[in-house]
Amino acid sequence: MIIYVAGKYSAATWTEKTINTYKAMDAGIRILLKGHYALIPHLTHFLDERMDALGLEPRDKNFWYAFDNQIIPKCEGFIKLSKDGESMGADMEEQLAIGKGLKIFKTLDEIPTV
Repeated sequence: MIIYVAGKYSAATWTEKTINTYKAMDAGIRILLKGHYALIPHLTHFLDERMDALGLEPRDKNFWYAFDNQIIPKCEGFIKLSKDGESMGADMEEQLAIGKGLKIFKTLDEIPTV
């Protein structure tokens, strides 16, 4: 199963954004170890970082929201790591996942091992 990993990304500093990315990656690793495929949108953090290093203008959050909205319907499962109201983006992604009929997992432990 392809499982989309949603969670808080936005933060005041680059370091905090990196920490949020690592949290999503850690969840993705647990999903992979259960035999599924983790789709971790936080990894676009590294595209923005590289674009910055090349002197290019990073994409704004609306670009990444649109990007994520194209990917979610291609997944079969969804997990949100943040609490309701903690991340506007993750909350919107969850609503899209529900609307598209994805299997919603509330915790990593709910995801079955295959």
